Amino acid sequence: MSRNNNKKTEANINLRAFKKIHRVSFFHFLHIYFISLIFSTLITKCSQKETEEQKTKTQDFSFEIIYTKGITEINCFSVQLIEIQRERIFPFLSGFITVDLAKENEVKPNKVEFRSQEDEEWQYGKGGPIKGEEIKVDIFQDRLTINIKSPVFPQNKIYLEIRGFTLPSPTQSCESVYEDFKKTGFSIQNVAIGRSRIIDPKKENKTKGILTKITRQNKFPSDTTAGITIEGDELPDTFDFKIAYPIFSELEENLETKMRKIMLCGGINLEEKSVSRTCKIFDEESLSFEEDEIPMNFPRVFGSATKLLDGKIVISGGLSYDLKPLGSFEIFFPDLGLFLKTTRTIPRFLHYTFSTERNIGIVGGISGNGLWEKDLEVFPISPTENEKIIKGLYILDYSGNLGACFAENKNYIYIIGGINSRKIVQIKKETIDLGIIEAKEFEVEKIGENEIKSLGNCQAVAFEQRIVVVSSLGYILSFTVEQEGLKIQGQKITDIAHDLIRTKKGFSLQKISILKSVLFGGIDYIKQKDSSYPTQITPSYELFIISPNGQISGAYRTKYSRVGGVALLTQDEFLLIFGGTKEGKSEVLFIGNINFPENITTEKMPEEVTKSQVPNLWFSENEKHNTSKIKLSNMKKSTKAKLLSHEKDNMTQKTKIKDYSSWIPETIQLIDENKLIDGNKIVNSSYFISKKARKKETIDYVQEK
Repeated sequence: MSRNNNKKTEANINLRAFKKIHRVSFFHFLHIYFISLIFSTLITKCSQKETEEQKTKTQDFSFEIIYTKGITEINCFSVQLIEIQRERIFPFLSGFITVDLAKENEVKPNKVEFRSQEDEEWQYGKGGPIKGEEIKVDIFQDRLTINIKSPVFPQNKIYLEIRGFTLPSPTQSCESVYEDFKKTGFSIQNVAIGRSRIIDPKKENKTKGILTKITRQNKFPSDTTAGITIEGDELPDTFDFKIAYPIFSELEENLETKMRKIMLCGGINLEEKSVSRTCKIFDEESLSFEEDEIPMNFPRVFGSATKLLDGKIVISGGLSYDLKPLGSFEIFFPDLGLFLKTTRTIPRFLHYTFSTERNIGIVGGISGNGLWEKDLEVFPISPTENEKIIKGLYILDYSGNLGACFAENKNYIYIIGGINSRKIVQIKKETIDLGIIEAKEFEVEKIGENEIKSLGNCQAVAFEQRIVVVSSLGYILSFTVEQEGLKIQGQKITDIAHDLIRTKKGFSLQKISILKSVLFGGIDYIKQKDSSYPTQITPSYELFIISPNGQISGAYRTKYSRVGGVALLTQDEFLLIFGGTKEGKSEVLFIGNINFPENITTEKMPEEVTKSQVPNLWFSENEKHNTSKIKLSNMKKSTKAKLLSHEKDNMTQKTKIKDYSSWIPETIQLIDENKLIDGNKIVNSSYFISKKARKKETIDYVQEK
């Protein structure tokens, strides 16, 4: 009986438990159902809200554009925001402005339009997403700050482009010129172009750019676009640089943006007519000179610089404030912003400084007695213990001649030409660290059918294995050294007429990119073919872009003639030129592609630039060359020495350094103009340097006690 009662009790308990579980599950189900219903409603509303917000949301961009002084003459501009899609350009936002830059501080563009795809029609604001506030332009201190609210969200890299137009008649409007340009991408009234740097809109929304004039001239052709010649235009006064012959060196480079900081040291201050002691730094990122100037230990002009592997800058030699050759080099420490370490050398100027993995080298140049220096000095980058200096001193069989130029690539140093010389010396850098100078000597005998007697004064730059040389005699050479000998390509700068010969002296040649070098400035000497003396001496306004194979790929005209100027290329298409004028004015030349940014298609060097495929260039092979090795046992080398103070320099020399104190900046220029050259010496019968040969001075080191 009790057993049956127990069974009924268990059954009742199980039934009640089942009902309870069922009741809980049902309520849970209802709870989950209502929650999911609420969430689905919220998600739907949120997605609808996001869709509505997306329609009105914009992406903000800001562009700071520096404009040249000639731009103030123009009052009609187009403004376009352009996306780069697989190496083609797609304008997705466009408008135009009419503005008097000399008077107005703010302006709103007209007819702002946009499109998302190329086959779409342009849209602009009549109650749509565009409300007329998408582009705002502020004008302040020669800069346009263009703020854009873009309703289109680009997925690729973008840039801002500005074009300036002239109105041929009072009846023609800026809008009509703008509409014609927008349809075809070209306008005969286009007289100015500006571009910002290319940016990735997913990473950044601010950048800078340049706007400059372009000038139409039939007398000075250019290959940029048929019928259009690009002429330089003056930059704002904040870019003024009243120095000639500064010592140029690259301080640092941003590996991601490729923007650099350039250090310009010393040189001749044309305003004060003195040798400068300070360094100025130009920042490509901000497109401006830094406010603070960096003082060197000594004033220097016609010195030389090299950059060490750790980023330090070595500046050596040159003429000082009293125009005497300096016998020292000093090292700039970027982290500290100071020149700290000074080491004594053979006094020289117009020489070359280089560095290897372990050493600093100095070669060539004019010594204190007016002769070309034959000694190659080698200094260890890391001194021995107790800061004692052991200098290697090597006597080269041939180290160039007055007016020689230098070039350096990864493996070699080149000494090229000079007055009454057609030789080229190749020095291997790797063996210098082993205590051996390995040199090969070549001669340029002919270029095509033209016999070469001298390369004269020259300038040179290096492109990987190819060296480009410009001679004062008007030759442009490009050579490589291969196993079978010296291979040369070349051409001659066009003469004024068939019976007139033109030479260029005092010019500047600089490498500005992996594909380009620039030749500009100096003085043109024009004479009859049968005459020994020039009939006309004129400052040069020509500027040539030279490719690695020695071919002129672009001809332009500068606004100012310059002697001792420097140039650098920004955005691969705007050439900034500083210094070398009495006024100190700087200028910019547009040397890029009119249709689209240059760096879209020139990210790497094509193979054909290293091949001799140009039909109008002369080509020759020279198999004759001498190879010499100077081993440690055959060289002249100083023993352990300690550095003397600078004040004791003249006391340790057995022969005096020639006094150049009567020189003034205008006469220093005559070195390049070849008026102080006689054979192998710098001379002038009146008061410069005596023609008598002097004994070679000893190096300013003494034996350690």
